[in-house]
Amino acid sequence: MKSINVRECLNLNLKLLTFCSVYPNDISSKPHINYIYRSYNAFTIFLLCFTSMGIPSWLIFTEYPLEEGIEVMSILITQFRCLSRFLTFVIHRNGIKNLISNLYNNFNVHGKTFNEEESCIIEQTITKCRKITKYYVGLFCCTGISMVLQPLTAKEEENFDEHFNSTTHFERPLPFKTYFPKWNISRSPQYEMEYVAHSYLALVESFGIGSIDSFCVTILMYISCQFDLLCISLKNIKKNALKNINNQISLDDTLNPKDIIEGSIIIQKYRSNSTVTDKTQDSAMTETEFTYIVKCIRHHQSML
Repeated sequence: MKSINVRECLNLNLKLLTFCSVYPNDISSKPHINYIYRSYNAFTIFLLCFTSMGIPSWLIFTEYPLEEGIEVMSILITQFRCLSRFLTFVIHRNGIKNLISNLYNNFNVHGKTFNEEESCIIEQTITKCRKITKYYVGLFCCTGISMVLQPLTAKEEENFDEHFNSTTHFERPLPFKTYFPKWNISRSPQYEMEYVAHSYLALVESFGIGSIDSFCVTILMYISCQFDLLCISLKNIKKNALKNINNQISLDDTLNPKDIIEGSIIIQKYRSNSTVTDKTQDSAMTETEFTYIVKCIRHHQSML
């Protein structure tokens, strides 16, 4: 038998959720630290909402070609999907907190020690979940970093002559498009300030989406792991029953032959007089075992 601290299974995911401002629990026992963290969360949600609000008004009040309209719609859908992920963790904070608590408790529903097969399944699942989390977050962070670095590597000289004689001012490249009345970003420090704001949003969105998506995938993998543990527990029901029967037989072997003969005579008389009662008891025992199995399965299904 092996003891495993199942509360370590979500350590990496919860740390990532802390950095992207959607950690469901209080991060400290000190109220002022929790207040600062909630302010950080509110600031992040405000920025995500602010970048999404200008797109619908631009679509309604601006004339644009079909190609540009399709591009703007794709940006709008992406922004709303990102915002919905963050808002889900804010609005359903208590539900996510209960989900994490139930996940921990269901690992230990049959005890805090596991046999070799069960511990192997849990350890393999923890390893796979951490790898997937790193891959998810790494992929999205690479996307965000590439968006931040792209304006720095763009060549402005190629387009400068084209826009030099234009009536509109020349716009230097930014990590992504925004649809608000903007400053003249062809000058400094307006461009640098807007570039920093865009870079921050790009990194927050990419890191946040990677952390949230990897957390959801990890939860599903741990639930499937607990179903595997349930299957093992159901298989052990038969093994334990056979073991109890064998123990009872070995206990009977220690009795005197005279006692065994007398007991067998009594049993035969009892069986001849209570055949109907035995059938009723067997039926009740079968029904009890079936009810136990159904309750066990429903308990694990309730996690979903």
